[in-house]
Amino acid sequence: MTAAEKELSEQELGHVSQLLGQRKAQLAEVTAPSTAAEASASKGEADDLKDLFNNARRDIAEDFAKTIRLYHSAAAERERIHAVKENLAEREKWLQENDPEAKKDQ
Repeated sequence: MTAAEKELSEQELGHVSQLLGQRKAQLAEVTAPSTAAEASASKGEADDLKDLFNNARRDIAEDFAKTIRLYHSAAAERERIHAVKENLAEREKWLQENDPEAKKDQ
């Protein structure tokens, strides 16, 4: 290993060691017990949180119902398309069997 390669490797090792130290500090901060559980919420804050949950629940229920309606609409449209395709195939078959131009040639 040349001197330049060795110096570059040492710089990279120092940088990685620094990042590792930062990540360990972040991990310790995230896993440390929080004091937030010790602080109690006021009645207004609790009511606001309850309203947020109720709004979220209502929005999710509305979205789910809308998704179900759209699914049923798409399924019905798919059935109509299938029926139209069958009708078209039957009409094409009928035209082939009853084509006046084809009967003239016979």
